Amino acid sequence: MDPVKSYHVVIDPNVLAVTFTDQPHFFLREGAVITAQKTHYVFPGAMELIRHLFQQEDIRVSFFGTTKEDSAFIRALLESVSQDVIIHTGKSSRPPAWFEGDCRMKKDLTIFKNVCPLKNTLFIVNDLSVVAAGQKGHALLAPEFRLRKREEYDETGHKKLPCYFVKSEKKRGPDCRAGNCILVKRVEKRPRVEFLNKYGEHKITNLSPFDAHLCKKLQKLKKESEIQDEALSNGLYSFVASRGGSITKLCREMNTIYYVTGVLFEALNKARMTHSSLSACLAECQRKNPQDLGKYPFSARFTLDHFYHFGLGRLRVVNPKLSFISPERC
Repeated sequence: MDPVKSYHVVIDPNVLAVTFTDQPHFFLREGAVITAQKTHYVFPGAMELIRHLFQQEDIRVSFFGTTKEDSAFIRALLESVSQDVIIHTGKSSRPPAWFEGDCRMKKDLTIFKNVCPLKNTLFIVNDLSVVAAGQKGHALLAPEFRLRKREEYDETGHKKLPCYFVKSEKKRGPDCRAGNCILVKRVEKRPRVEFLNKYGEHKITNLSPFDAHLCKKLQKLKKESEIQDEALSNGLYSFVASRGGSITKLCREMNTIYYVTGVLFEALNKARMTHSSLSACLAECQRKNPQDLGKYPFSARFTLDHFYHFGLGRLRVVNPKLSFISPERC
């Protein structure tokens, strides 16, 4: 193995594409369509991710499929990328003893033991059940890609603005931690705004006397209502944005590759800077408590917009025209 290659990124082909869709024109326009034994509809950003990985001097890239179709797809995908690549298909490890009676095949990273130490190997998957026992600490879990229809999505692209009147701090109304709203609370007569920044941090701030026009409008609202006044909505969006809050609703299900890229390169950057193992740095990015290796899945991290924005920024190095996908582009 080339000693310069300090890290090893293994990719499950299912993270990059699907073989069935009722909207093929979307993938032709926003991603790619590759015919290799089967037709594969490649997710937006996936081609750029592969190119960007091969640009890294310290990374070896491998693919871990299970069928001949997987192998044909990856070879076709890499036709425009002239790099050394390992494609492993077919021979996964048998289920361990405690999976007795389970016929599923596991993808065991030890087959790559001569490529790179396991501690610096990362496996990108969209299904943790395929990962061999004891190796989930090396898995970067990708969110499920799903096309959203226009009618299922807020036309303005903004987060919702519900308002709640809370008489007592002990009786807390719904909060904004899910990241799908900017919550306005009227505690007694004092308006408070709760929001998340792109790092998923929960912020609470009071409206100041300089925002008297917003306070006056909020006082007229009924208990537990969704704010409909356009001027008030725009004022609140401006208020939150000026304090580093996220005001747009990112359609995460259509931008999964950007999440994967963000987590991957944040972990790589940590490993490079601290000389820690890649698996330890992945744990910091993907778990709330890096010491707790037993809590799966990692889906709580899917709502952190920071990873999507960071990933998009990385892939714009390859293709400056990339942008977040929204249902309006379906």
